[in-house]
Amino acid sequence: RALAKSAGGGGWRNRWKELARIKAKQAKNRKAPRGRKFRQSLLAESVIAARDVALPHDIEKQEQSGLPWRTVASIMVMRDPQLLELPEQWEIDWQKLSFKLDRDYRRRRYPEDVLEYTEDMEPEKNMPFLFPFNVTPEQQLTDADKRGDTKSLQRALTKPLYLIFKGKSGAWQFPQATHQDGEEIRATASRALGTVVGNSIRTHPGGNFPLGYWWYAYPEKRQQKMKAYGAKVFYLRATHLSGDVDIRIPDRVVDYAWVTPEELKDYFEEDLYAYLKHIL
Repeated sequence: RALAKSAGGGGWRNRWKELARIKAKQAKNRKAPRGRKFRQSLLAESVIAARDVALPHDIEKQEQSGLPWRTVASIMVMRDPQLLELPEQWEIDWQKLSFKLDRDYRRRRYPEDVLEYTEDMEPEKNMPFLFPFNVTPEQQLTDADKRGDTKSLQRALTKPLYLIFKGKSGAWQFPQATHQDGEEIRATASRALGTVVGNSIRTHPGGNFPLGYWWYAYPEKRQQKMKAYGAKVFYLRATHLSGDVDIRIPDRVVDYAWVTPEELKDYFEEDLYAYLKHIL
């Protein structure tokens, strides 16, 4: 209607200007879409809330100390799941029931001489993805699973695995390095991995934007040694493509492991694990 009103004069240029003005007004009045809310566990919510409360206090102490924060990039190398998880029994029962309801009530009933029902139309034959050759969970276990070999990539094939390292201090962590001036945060994370394993594994970056960050204050003795109040660790992700770990700095890194997200709680502190589980 607005175009019709403006069609009396001014030519096509004025009509397009009028259309652009109407579109801009509609876009301004349109409500912004609601942001997608992250699903968080209660423990993760409590940890994040505690971080928000503790941050002003840590900033105040850091300013009083006169020491800067140390910016660190950490890379979380992930091996993708290699096998699909087997469906649970309730999923199989529901799909069977849904198939039979669809067959008997929802679909158009054809005369028997046109479409004859056969056993090939049963869910076991028609939906092979629900019945993967009668595979059992025990058959998905590998020798590495039975040995509990956390250095092997041939374990926990239905779940993602993350690469962590153990330093001389006995603490487990993802590969990390100090950020340098003029360096992209992704380049810092890649350098951290290359320092530990060299070119022994190939990875694909999961983006240039960190998934999250964590901070902590150093003990007083280490603050003087590092000339920093504490560290702010930014976590980035990469996907494992090929190769196995070959530690290049055995004087600083003494062990490594491929662990599932659930197993990280055995290696990290409870509050840090809760946050990492939230961003993983």
